[in-house]
Amino acid sequence: MRISLFIKVFVLIIIVTSVVLAISFHYITVSQENNLLKNLDINSRQLSNAIKGSLYHAMLGGKQDEIKDIIDTVSREEGIKQVFILDRHGRIVFSPFKGEVGKVLDKKDPTCVICHKGSPKAETKTILYKTPEGEKVFRNVNPIYSSPVCHKCHDPNEKIRGIIITDMPVTRIEEEIASNVRKMFMVGFVVFIALGSILFVSLSKMILAPLKILVSGTKKISSGDLAYKIPLEKNDEMGVLVSSFNSMTDSLRQSREELLKTIEDIRQRNEELTILYKMIQEITSTIEMDRLKEVVLNLIFEALAVEECYLLTFNYKMNTGLMSLKNRNSPEIFSSKVEFSFNFNDNLDQETFFASTELKEKLPFYEKIISLPSYYEEENEVISLPLQSRESLIGIISARKGDNKKFSKTQTRIFNSLAKSLSLSIQNSLLYELVITDGLTGLFSKSHFERMLEIEVERAKRSNTPLSLIILDIDEFKSINDKYGHQVGDMALIKLSLSIKLSFRSIDILCRFGGDEFTIILPNTDSLGTLHAAQRIVWNLKKFPVIFGKEEEKFQLDISIGYATYPGDANNSKELLQRADDALYKAKRLGKNKIVACGKVEW
Repeated sequence: MRISLFIKVFVLIIIVTSVVLAISFHYITVSQENNLLKNLDINSRQLSNAIKGSLYHAMLGGKQDEIKDIIDTVSREEGIKQVFILDRHGRIVFSPFKGEVGKVLDKKDPTCVICHKGSPKAETKTILYKTPEGEKVFRNVNPIYSSPVCHKCHDPNEKIRGIIITDMPVTRIEEEIASNVRKMFMVGFVVFIALGSILFVSLSKMILAPLKILVSGTKKISSGDLAYKIPLEKNDEMGVLVSSFNSMTDSLRQSREELLKTIEDIRQRNEELTILYKMIQEITSTIEMDRLKEVVLNLIFEALAVEECYLLTFNYKMNTGLMSLKNRNSPEIFSSKVEFSFNFNDNLDQETFFASTELKEKLPFYEKIISLPSYYEEENEVISLPLQSRESLIGIISARKGDNKKFSKTQTRIFNSLAKSLSLSIQNSLLYELVITDGLTGLFSKSHFERMLEIEVERAKRSNTPLSLIILDIDEFKSINDKYGHQVGDMALIKLSLSIKLSFRSIDILCRFGGDEFTIILPNTDSLGTLHAAQRIVWNLKKFPVIFGKEEEKFQLDISIGYATYPGDANNSKELLQRADDALYKAKRLGKNKIVACGKVEW
């Protein structure tokens, strides 16, 4: 159970006030008691001296009865319990009680200690004495000294002739003290109520009211409202406390804002890293240029939610580029050749090229390429970034948001990182193409053919689909070289490769196997489909005779073709190559310019 601050302060006030009043009452009571005892001591001395004066003449005259009458009379007075006289040896010689006469007081009795404590002279003194009956009295001890008049009858060497003892009951004094205590208690109670009320009202104004404001403010702040200011303006300690609390809240709010900003930055960075990780995985999953372009453009669409984007790659040492464009209106990627007045070599002035009007005129959209930090300063609808390899320009990648939307700073950073990774991937892809591409014909090399044949046969096995392989060569190619020279022979190879490119699909793998021998891998193609493809080569080849020399001499190429199909003709890649090669040689033996399938002549 929680105890409110109000109750705590109220109880504290009661305790403090009670302690202060208790100490005050004790001090006053003790003071009054001491004053009463002092007054009683004075009164008892005066009374004792008066009795001694009354007895003086009777004692000088030796009037024993008169002395006894005085003692009896005085003992009957109000406020006096008894009066008796001791001789110098402590024996009672006069007392209102006959049974007491003749008794000797013990020297250890407090009454005797007054005269026998070693003091050079006995003194008149009042003490609180407890009688043998257990009653408390105030006892005044007053010595009777020997005077010259007494020397007539008594020894002049005896200084004390006797002692007058006067007992007064304590009851009256105790009643008076009790009466005073009761009066003090009543006064104290009134003072307690008045003082407590004053303290409570004062503390309520000075402490409780500000504390209520402070507590109310802390509740609002603890609920999350760190912008709240406690409205308490005072110059005392409470004002200093509230001011410090408000300053602490300001610092806490600033720290929370900084923390939230840091968390948001971390979230954005994590989002960037996640997207970039996915992008890099996708980009590095392929090394073929066409597939790489497709992957990059799809990633930009998916990660950055753009309206359209393109990837432009330049042909080194030429003035052309190949642009691959993707927009939201079509799932396909459109490719087109773009010609410029600039030659893309190591001497290209990139700054002049980026600022030229050709880019805006020949590209679907373009944002002048400037330093990347400027992209962070403001959000843009279009981003265009260069693709560079060892400071040489190899391409441009650009994207447009559309609908008046703009790229955020996070998206700009992602786009920049993508451009850097893409530059390296394009460079690797170009190097890979150099390795797998025949420099003369532009077809794939023999090593690439051998690797892809293994891959495609395994794929055909998994998918249970047919796969065909064509092998062809030029009839009498050696004679062409011998008759017209190797340059014309190279022209013949180029013309044949052009016919091959026009005759097959994009998924077909076109290779120069070596010399004048070419191979084509046809995925998902049966024997009949392969025959039709082989016939297209022959028909297209007739469209491109070899023309050479100043007089534009020309001749028509003849080719022999052999092919085989998996799984009907072979069980693996090695057998498939052997069966197709056997068909080619059969075509040669049959007179050339033939199309021969594995085991039969087709055309």
